[in-house]
Amino acid sequence: MALELADVYVNGQAIDLTGEIRWLLPVTQLGDCSVVNQLRRLSWLSAERMGPRELLPLLDEQHHRQVGMRGELAAGLLYWQESEPVAQQLLIQDEPITLFHQVRAWMRHFFPGCDLQILPIEGASVISLRLRSDSKSDFQRPQNVGFGLTQLFPILVEVLSSRSGDMVIVENPEVHLHPRAQQEIGVLLAKVASTGVQVIVETHSDHVLNGVRLAVKCGRSVDAEQVKIHFFSRGEDSAPQRLSPKIDAKGRLDQWPQGFFDQFDKALSELSSLNQI
Repeated sequence: MALELADVYVNGQAIDLTGEIRWLLPVTQLGDCSVVNQLRRLSWLSAERMGPRELLPLLDEQHHRQVGMRGELAAGLLYWQESEPVAQQLLIQDEPITLFHQVRAWMRHFFPGCDLQILPIEGASVISLRLRSDSKSDFQRPQNVGFGLTQLFPILVEVLSSRSGDMVIVENPEVHLHPRAQQEIGVLLAKVASTGVQVIVETHSDHVLNGVRLAVKCGRSVDAEQVKIHFFSRGEDSAPQRLSPKIDAKGRLDQWPQGFFDQFDKALSELSSLNQI
């Protein structure tokens, strides 16, 4: 990814941008800059995630620090960090605590019976991902299983490999997941936040939101004070607007702006009125 910089200011002073630029600053001024350190620990998984691919990049270990913007590096990261321990709060019990086994266990949590294999290809900088949808079937190419598995896989690798102080951004985690799985991903993301990771989620799913609300109410992970919700829309004059409903300890929101996950209630109301005709 490339970004053209016009001006950069640090503590109110303009920075000379001649020479090599990395992490938004000249390489001679990186030092212990807090912004640079945070950027280095940021992992962003975009809504346009890579679809099913039989072969994925396998780079050297240093280039697999995140899953990649499209999730293309997730299999390689899992290969290099398969033996790393997962945070205690995120463990599925009775499973080994290592990243590889916990990713497999969480995949089964969302899709009972499914499993995965990652196999490096000798003589090539690629790795093969194999999936199966139930324990009785053979491992298949990702193209031959449901899209939900390949969309969920990089999310699980991203969040389970994160550490306290990291920032994780996930766009549309609900893609190709059925409603129960969408709710469960909301619960999981709340658990990830309880480990000291800052989690930023962009979603169009009320099920994901409800998963977060359930996590708050059931006391599974985060407190209400740790959750911030923002709803973005446009006013009548097309000016951007932001409303921020507050959540309480019981998972209730203090306001429901127009268009904020209220379509279900509107449909029920319309269906009820039609039935009375």
